[in-house]
Amino acid sequence: GVAGGAATALVLKTARLGSGGGQEEHFSFNVPEVGVVLVLAYIPFLAAEAADLSGIVAIMFAGITMRRYAHYNLTEVTRTVLLPTVELIASLCETYVFIVLGLGAFQLQSAYSLSLTVWCAAACLAGRAAHVYPLSWAVNRCSAAERLSGREQTVLWFA
Repeated sequence: GVAGGAATALVLKTARLGSGGGQEEHFSFNVPEVGVVLVLAYIPFLAAEAADLSGIVAIMFAGITMRRYAHYNLTEVTRTVLLPTVELIASLCETYVFIVLGLGAFQLQSAYSLSLTVWCAAACLAGRAAHVYPLSWAVNRCSAAERLSGREQTVLWFA
C-alpha cells in the first residue's frame, strides 16, 4: 500500500500531467491526472488480493500515503475536483454496503431466540453503564467546567 502510494506520487511528479496547456474546452480539470490517481489507487488492492493479503489494509495505506505525498503533485484545479469526487464515490460505496447488509439480514433462516435477545440487550446496557457512570464521575471530578447531571448521564447511557 505504501509503495503504491509512493509510486503514484512519483508518477505524478515526474510525468507532469498537469503542466500541459492543451486541455480541451469542455474540461475544467486535468483528466489524465484524475485517471492516473484513480487507477494507481486501485493497483495496491489488486496486488494484495492476488497475494492473498488484505486488500482493504493495502488500499488504506495507499490512501494515507497518496494523501501525504501525491496530493501535492496534483494541480490546484484537479485537487479541487478530485477530493469531492473521491468522497462521493466513498459515500456511494458505503451506502451500497449497508443496503446489501440490511437486505441480507432478511434472508437469514436461523431460529429466533427471545431469551438470547433479552440477554444481549441486558449485557449491552450493563456494559454501557459500567463505562458511562464511572467516566462521568471522573469527568465531573476533574473538570472545572459544567458538570454532567444524573439525567445527562442516563441519556448518555441510553444513547
